[in-house]
This record gives sequence, structure tokens and C-alpha cells, in this order.
Amino acid sequence: MSIAKLLKNPHFWLFTILILGAGFLINSVDVDSLSAQTQVVGEGTPHFLAKWVGEAVIPTYVIAPASASRQVGETQQFIGWYDPDGPSGSQAQQNKTTSASWISSDTSVATISSGLAACVSSGSVIITSVYSGITATASLTCTALPKVPQCTFTANPASILLPQSSTLSWSCQYADSCSIDQGIGSVSSVSGAKNVTPTQTTTYTLTCSGLDGSRSYQATVNVGFIPRIREIIPR
Repeated sequence: MSIAKLLKNPHFWLFTILILGAGFLINSVDVDSLSAQTQVVGEGTPHFLAKWVGEAVIPTYVIAPASASRQVGETQQFIGWYDPDGPSGSQAQQNKTTSASWISSDTSVATISSGLAACVSSGSVIITSVYSGITATASLTCTALPKVPQCTFTANPASILLPQSSTLSWSCQYADSCSIDQGIGSVSSVSGAKNVTPTQTTTYTLTCSGLDGSRSYQATVNVGFIPRIREIIPR
């Protein structure tokens, strides 16, 4: 086809106009403006909509602390932090602890509600939290309390006058065996009482042994004397 015929062809001019128009639209796009829009993508925006051109803005959600250790019977508070525009954005982190969902990988070891975990037995669990479709995890280790004997040991009354007596009383947990010195010897490892009549101020020591060690406890009986008055007859 000759150039003259091509120029007279209406399809040629329609195609040319379309090409020029598309080029004009592409050149008129303000890339900086589109990039700026990524800085205002807010909470709840799907990730695939957060990325336009340039640097992507992706919200983040993390748990603090990332790991923790507690003894059985203790609690650990975890915090869920949501960042609407990611670590490099200008918006501040938001505390979403009460709004997020929380799950413990093993509720027989630790339970959790609103970020507050409670250790119920020894072991380790993974704490999982979900907010705005983002999942975060943390670890929690629960350890059993050491079973060292824990006792109370008292003398009542703590002070006597001869020939009065005092009662030694004790009560223990986590004890397998117990004994009292000053010639008393082995006693119950759970609880008991023993009357004593020392002739002078005496400290008694209760020693108990258990699975994770031994401990000693002391009680003192103070002994006083009634002064004797001697009658002196003058000569």
C-alpha cells in the first residue's frame, strides 16, 4: 500500500490517535503522588491494596515480649502491638491487646485471655494472637516451684519460769522427714507438738528434708528464775 493510500485510510488515523492518547496518559501520571498515597493506607486495608507503586506499605502486628518464663501459679501479660503503616511509617504503634484473639498451644500448661497468660503446669507453649488478619506468636515457659520444705516452727509460751514448760509446734509442706535437736529426735514431717521444760534459755532447731533440698527453722524458749528471799534473823 502506498503512503498516499495509507494516509487516506481512516483506520490508520484511528490507530494513531489511540497510540498518542495512551502515551499522553502514561506521561501525565504523577508517580510521586501515587507513592504518597501509600503512606495513608489505614487499618484494615488488605495487603494487596496497600501496594501501589514505589515502596509498599504493609501493616505489622507483633507480640511483646517475644518470649517469657514464669513459675507455675504465676501470670504473664503479653501486649499486641499493631503498626498501621509498618516499621518505616510515621504512624505510632497501637495497643490492640484487648481487641485481638489469643490462643495457647496447650491449655494444660498455660491458659490465656486478653493477653494475660497463666501457668498451670510445667512445660512450654506457643502463644498465638491474630489482629486484622495478621498472626503473631510468642513463647512461654512454665516451671514448677522447687519443692523445698516450707515450715512454721514456734514455742508457746516463748518465755517461762521454772518449773513451767513450753510447747514447740510445727507445720510443714514439701517435707519428707523432720527432726528437732536438743535430744528430741525425729518428728512428724507434716505437723506436731512437743512439750519441753528446759532448765535454761534454749534454742530448738527443726530440720526438714524434701525433694529439692532441706531447710532449718528455730524457736527459742527463754527461761527465767523466781528469786528466793532468804530470811535473815539478827543475833
